[in-house]
Amino acid sequence: MKIGLTTAALLAFAAAAAAEPLRPLPGTVPRALSAMTPAGRAPADLRLEHVTVLLGLRHRRALEALIAAQQDRRSPLFQRWLGAAEIADRFGPRRDEYERVRSWFVAHGFEVVRDSQFRVALVVAGTAAQVETALGAPIGRYLRGGRTYHAPLAEPSLPASIAASVRGIVGLDDLPKFRPLAISPGATGHSCRATSPPPTAWRPCRPRA
Repeated sequence: MKIGLTTAALLAFAAAAAAEPLRPLPGTVPRALSAMTPAGRAPADLRLEHVTVLLGLRHRRALEALIAAQQDRRSPLFQRWLGAAEIADRFGPRRDEYERVRSWFVAHGFEVVRDSQFRVALVVAGTAAQVETALGAPIGRYLRGGRTYHAPLAEPSLPASIAASVRGIVGLDDLPKFRPLAISPGATGHSCRATSPPPTAWRPCRPRA
């Protein structure tokens, strides 16, 4: 995705955003830090390579109803998959909303690592100094089990107009994370190992026989 903004426009955008009140994004500081030993601040030039900004979905109930219909042989929508662009337009954040969030991070020196074709997330990279300056979240170091980790010392904050579009930010720490290999059939009525939609169409997991 190409955003046609000049350097001057980005600087003006950043200045306008800086004048807005900030809104914290709760839930970013890992709870596990309470059981770890603080070891001072991380170096200012520490690279955070995969910071994911989550924008989330719109019309979630309608999306869930569509997925159910796509798997129902009695439905006229059975196996009528949607293309990526249609998914984004119907259920992802609006294009201008996504670009506004994207432009804010670019204006504050972050490098865009990956865009989401569904516009539900944005992966950026930057340094600990940039995270502290832009998000107000200093990065600290912590010790546990003979290893050193990094994590935010405070919840990140964004200007109110941007924060309204952002559900959360992950990737500010490198603590081990454990994810299930499969979704429990009892929890969803499905048995699958898919963790994200395929690149060209929405293909939900195959229902159990």
